[in-house]
Amino acid sequence: MADNLCEVCPKTGDQRCSRCRQVRYCSHQCQRAAWVKHKLVCDSATEFNSQDRPTPDAAEVYYRRALLFDPEKTKPNFIWLKFKLEQVDGHFVEQPQLDAVGIDEPDIEDFMIQKHPVLDRTLPHTIRLRFRDNFLSDGSKANAPVQSLKTKHDWRGPMVAYAMKGTEGIEDLRESDDLDATDFPSIVSFLKVYGDERPLTTTRITNEDLKNMSPAERAGGIIFDSATGSFYNSAGRRL
Repeated sequence: MADNLCEVCPKTGDQRCSRCRQVRYCSHQCQRAAWVKHKLVCDSATEFNSQDRPTPDAAEVYYRRALLFDPEKTKPNFIWLKFKLEQVDGHFVEQPQLDAVGIDEPDIEDFMIQKHPVLDRTLPHTIRLRFRDNFLSDGSKANAPVQSLKTKHDWRGPMVAYAMKGTEGIEDLRESDDLDATDFPSIVSFLKVYGDERPLTTTRITNEDLKNMSPAERAGGIIFDSATGSFYNSAGRRL
């Protein structure tokens, strides 16, 4: 998110989380609304020192800060995810080495998160969420860190979120980037709404609606439905 904006609403965020110093809020009310989610990654973000980035063990190898949802843990944790420069469809792309976190080829699902439209805010990079596509049939263990978000879907097996520079089409996402705690609300929004079978209406949220939304509702997040090409909030309203 933009460096000086509140995590929950469109206002300028003059207050920082006193622990991780990464996320901003405009008021104590917004900070309280966001804490139920932020507390899940605050400790990891606070303890994760960027100066400890591993030294590449070969040319064209990079390490980026990513967020791992490990079924053996109770909370998501930041990790150093290894990337290698590889040729894909005629272009050189920094590719994550997902086998290191238990996500093996060939059946890997890939979702992209690029915008938080409830706040009309484009993310500074593209978040990619990767997991095994057949986790419901391969005996994968329930993913406790994801389940702690009270999601609708039965997520299982390891899941990792990482960032690629840019917010264009997938063919233009070639350079990896670091995630931090400001990316977590967008990830939570996707996971919480995915699999919600409630009927979606076509009511568009207006500026007046946004003004009247509570910080808690704004913090609820959004999801992009590729089937309809539209964004929806956590109440199922089309944006």
